[in-house]
Amino acid sequence: MKKVKMFSLFCICFMLGVLSINAAECSDKTVAKNVKAKYELKNETDENYDPCPGKECSQSDWTVAPPKGYYYNLIVNNLTDDMYVEISNDYNDNFDAEEGQTTYPEKDVINADKFQNGTLTYESLRVFYSVNYTINIYSKSNSCLLKTIKLKTPLVNEYVSTKSDICAKIPDFEYCQEWVDESISEDDFYKKAKDYANKNNVNIKNEIPDEYKEKEQKQDNKSKINNIKLILISIVILLAIITIVTGVIVRGKRK
Repeated sequence: MKKVKMFSLFCICFMLGVLSINAAECSDKTVAKNVKAKYELKNETDENYDPCPGKECSQSDWTVAPPKGYYYNLIVNNLTDDMYVEISNDYNDNFDAEEGQTTYPEKDVINADKFQNGTLTYESLRVFYSVNYTINIYSKSNSCLLKTIKLKTPLVNEYVSTKSDICAKIPDFEYCQEWVDESISEDDFYKKAKDYANKNNVNIKNEIPDEYKEKEQKQDNKSKINNIKLILISIVILLAIITIVTGVIVRGKRK
């Protein structure tokens, strides 16, 4: 019995010790309360820009900047020398250099020597994807997580240029903006554009390609056929129920 009591006392002391340690590690979270993060879209497009002056460009040369000269700066402010930053995202960063993109580690850890007057500027070339970034701020003295900040960057909208005839008629349409939060398929673009145009009394029938119209017509025909089948099945079931009920009533009367 005495051994059981001693063991229980030991467990309680151990747990209290662990809790007190954790509390001490996280007691300084307030030092990061003023840490903020944002993103800025940058454009260094230059008609005279040459990433490989004096020689023929290779694929690796184009990893210096994206084809259109766009990139994002993730900016974290109000950092101190007793902090370090870990940046990760929901899009695995194994980009192919042949696509003109730079590769990044899955998690990038940036120490205080990279801060400039308490500000970290982190460059990301991922403008052709909408990316969710997680920015963790840690205490350098005990590696305690002080703060987590979430950022989502928009992506370049290819339909602004490839569907310019439609966008010229509905310039305020969400997917006719240069930057959007998510990508959609071409069929979804046409469908959403038609819905938007109809709501705003704009005629874009001539701008919708015949291939999509034929595909849409086939889908409509298929939907109509399915509806007819459903109606016929319902009628058959209803007639069967009427027949059964009528049969039961007739038998009842005969008895």
